[in-house]
Amino acid sequence: MDIVICMNQKDFCHKMSKDVYHCYWSMGRIPVKFFPECNNEPDHDVVFVLTNGCIVGFINPLEFNEGEVNGETIVWDGAADFTYIEPIPFKPFRGFRYRWFDYKIGL
Repeated sequence: MDIVICMNQKDFCHKMSKDVYHCYWSMGRIPVKFFPECNNEPDHDVVFVLTNGCIVGFINPLEFNEGEVNGETIVWDGAADFTYIEPIPFKPFRGFRYRWFDYKIGL
């Protein structure tokens, strides 16, 4: 199942810049229903990013390290792995949530 994480605008802009190669996200709690392509899942899940009050797109992780609680849990390749969607307004939250919305690829 896809997940959603929150990132402040400054971190989002830095991690999605062309100069950044490997980005990572630390998680204190690991999603048990998350199966990304990097773990050899045929119908793989993605990570949506909520920033500045909107869900703006998603990443396909290069790595999902379930054993790295509070470490490099999700790793991706900066802007190269980001797909923009039509923004979906939502309030920021802590941790992660499973995707509850439909979306359209945008921009």
